[in-house]
Amino acid sequence: MKWIKNIEEFTEHIFSNKERAAKRHLNNTEVEKPREIFDRACQLIADELTTIGFQYFQRQHRIKIESADRKYTLNVSFSSNRDNVAGQYIELSSVFYIESNDLKKFSKKNPLLTYWNETMIGRDIGTLIDGGEGNLVWNLADKKEFDNAVTTISKTVKERLVNLFKDFQDTELMISQIEKNNFELNTPMTTVQYLLMLNHKTIAEKYLSEFLTRKPDKILSDYKKAIIAFQNGEIPTEFVHGMGYGHEIALLEKVYELKITVPNTKASCGRNDPARKCRLNRIPDSTSVKNKMIYMEKATASTSSAAIVEVKEKSKERTKNAVSGRFSTGAQPIMIRKQAETAVFATV
Repeated sequence: MKWIKNIEEFTEHIFSNKERAAKRHLNNTEVEKPREIFDRACQLIADELTTIGFQYFQRQHRIKIESADRKYTLNVSFSSNRDNVAGQYIELSSVFYIESNDLKKFSKKNPLLTYWNETMIGRDIGTLIDGGEGNLVWNLADKKEFDNAVTTISKTVKERLVNLFKDFQDTELMISQIEKNNFELNTPMTTVQYLLMLNHKTIAEKYLSEFLTRKPDKILSDYKKAIIAFQNGEIPTEFVHGMGYGHEIALLEKVYELKITVPNTKASCGRNDPARKCRLNRIPDSTSVKNKMIYMEKATASTSSAAIVEVKEKSKERTKNAVSGRFSTGAQPIMIRKQAETAVFATV
């Protein structure tokens, strides 16, 4: 198996696959087709997990299980690579994502402009596996990796992911960890909508205020610019993904009538600075170490992303941005590394 930790490794991974695929016409045509091997690996994993209640959707290469009250759904999906080469390289990657029916109903009724969401968290399966950092891919053309993929994914889902799924159904635990700044959902938007759904507006305000202090200074700068734009009547009518956390937080404050406390920072005045005509000094990233860990995950993830990792608005849409956090999944907490750079690759 191979860990992909950052965008440089991801880029190298893509080009090596392209180079191999360009020579596939020289390959032995009598070996088993990549699709057949990939399907068999997914089926073997599904066979292991259907014994504990998962349902397998073969055409989608996805398994899922619902909570007893049917309010939550855990999905694990598998994907491959269009540049597979029979007998040489057959990729398998996997992401998981947890959905909430209550979150879906609330966010549809109270959208952020036009944005609603049901995915609480999405990550690459590698965030739950010891021994490396980043997103995991297996080469099923190698018999040892084939066996390792089937064994490792099945074991991880049984021993870690199922327990994590139970944690996500515990609203008191979730709220407590968010309030302690130990955990967050896929994005600030998802975290805030979740808190508002449970009538914890004060915690949502505290969370966003602290978010502005622990992320790169551009987040705070963009937030202030957005506030000024809103005051000038430049309020968007629909949500656009990719506008940036600063702008999104300003929208959250505006739409949901929140009170965010902007951190005090030393500033030197700059005549051309649009953010109140002041140029902020860089805000120390007090959680730079913590952000390299993941929760459960103060994860992620990948997302963030993700994501996976928005393990879907981009694997539903495929994990968007990763965040960091920590959660208990049994006797020991699972620490999941934050993968802001790699979460977007969660379902490559």
